[in-house]
Amino acid sequence: MVNLNDNEIEAEIQISPDDIHYYTDIRSEVICPFGMEVFVPQRFLQFVRVVITVRELCESAKLKVYMQAQY
Repeated sequence: MVNLNDNEIEAEIQISPDDIHYYTDIRSEVICPFGMEVFVPQRFLQFVRVVITVRELCESAKLKVYMQAQY
């Protein structure tokens, strides 16, 4: 994930077998402004989502997310 903002963000990865019940597989990591972080899940399930928290108030946050998946 690449943070395309002037502010820090926190990101975590959640996984689910059914798209209803999600488990936080990777705890929150801080990504510095214009920084990059690599997340590698510990477990593999059918559904994955990224949860983003902006650490400072701003109108929006932009990220570039690269993902490799198998189906």
